[in-house]
Amino acid sequence: TPAQARVSIDKIGESSFVTKYIFESQAGPHFEVALVHAFVSVKTRQKVAMPDVVRERLELYQRQCGGA
Repeated sequence: TPAQARVSIDKIGESSFVTKYIFESQAGPHFEVALVHAFVSVKTRQKVAMPDVVRERLELYQRQCGGA
């Protein structure tokens, strides 16, 4: 059977968040990937606070999907 991917928001920080991808089939999990997304200033290349609207959407997704 074809593999499927489960996507979750693993962690939400002040200026970054982590998405977790689990690829699996009926035989079980094949592999996991964690991807860190960081918010940085284009001018200074320093970290900046995550916009409130982004944080709110991520937290909503996390709650709806049974995340942390």
